[in-house]
Amino acid sequence: MKFFADSADVERVEALLRAGLVDGVTSNPSILDRSDRGAADFPELYSRYVDAGAQQVFFQTWGHDADEMLRNATRITDLGDRVVVKLTATMAGFTAAAALHRAGVPTLVTAVNTVAQAAVSAQVGAVWIAPYFGQIADRTGRPPLELVGAMHEALRDSPTEVLLASVRSPLAVEQALAVGVRAFTAHPDVIEACTVDEHTVAADEAFEALMRRRG
Repeated sequence: MKFFADSADVERVEALLRAGLVDGVTSNPSILDRSDRGAADFPELYSRYVDAGAQQVFFQTWGHDADEMLRNATRITDLGDRVVVKLTATMAGFTAAAALHRAGVPTLVTAVNTVAQAAVSAQVGAVWIAPYFGQIADRTGRPPLELVGAMHEALRDSPTEVLLASVRSPLAVEQALAVGVRAFTAHPDVIEACTVDEHTVAADEAFEALMRRRG
């Protein structure tokens, strides 16, 4: 089981890492832009996340073609041995992912919306695929749970795994677990919400009161 923080809110991410609630950090250009961050900030972000305990840090490369994606990927791979390069599920992205795999660089193919794209991701040696759970229904009209379950099943005998992104609630985590998904990336709010249950809180308060009364 793996959880990742999908955010560039560095202080909150560091807190989750130090608490042991996430294995690492994912990001994409949209997430970075919302925090007024960009590629120039990769070295600082990588250093801070690794210092806080991140085992994997994901940064997305960019470019109009595979060659440009690979050139920009070098800026990511030069950061250290805990980086994973993200690439979009396009012809250029798949081509660049295959080249990175041959060079021994771990990759994630993102914005995967079909089982066929999941299969091609496995072909090019991606370690992860990232379907956007919360956006599949919004943008494709397909039942997200059924589609993600089909991707997981298609990859069952492959080293490539589903890293479910755009997870918007603890319920979405529970639903995805039921179809076999074992890795998730989400906003810190969602990660923290996964730790909370009102009945657990009530039990904890009762235990605390008893111990203080008799302590």
